[in-house]
Amino acid sequence: MLAEWMSKGGWVMWPLLACSVAGVSVTLERVWAVWSYRQTRRQETGLWRHILELLEQGNRAEALEAARGGRSSLLRIALAGMEAPETMVEEALEVAAQKEIDALRRRLGVLDTVITAAPLLGILGTVTGIISTFEEMSAQASGNPSAVSAGIAEALITTATGLVIALLTLLPYNLFAAYVQRETAYLTEAVHRFRGARLPATLGRA
Repeated sequence: MLAEWMSKGGWVMWPLLACSVAGVSVTLERVWAVWSYRQTRRQETGLWRHILELLEQGNRAEALEAARGGRSSLLRIALAGMEAPETMVEEALEVAAQKEIDALRRRLGVLDTVITAAPLLGILGTVTGIISTFEEMSAQASGNPSAVSAGIAEALITTATGLVIALLTLLPYNLFAAYVQRETAYLTEAVHRFRGARLPATLGRA
């Protein structure tokens, strides 16, 4: 069935197949990445709160040691903030938070490209199919019905395939983009909380 569909759609079906493979692969990889990310953070939420409490109490050394054993985004940001020189804390926190956000956005550009490219490839297939149809009609004055139908089939198959690939890729892309937006707000709030918890320890050493 697939081979027949590919044959009827013409050469444009091959880049469309590549788009679909890329979309499915990135979607599965991002699902696994987000799931692992959430699991790690859920496991270390208690440790994150403990680090904030230690900082509020002025136990910076103990908080630093606790953060070094963590694997979640929150603890990596906290570690960057505690290891940075006093004059570079703000910059270190911003850079660490941006790295975590960039990691969540990784490969979403591939999905965006598939969403844009698949319909365009479908339209390209439509154009080439219509061109081949007219070429067959001009080559045979009477017109060969089978050749005409083959050209029209190529046009319709590629258009439909491109639209289906784009629509199926659009849903996970929007879900991932919304998750990144929510996580950006969450990490921004976490950075503010870390600053507030770290301030007493800083004042205590002044």
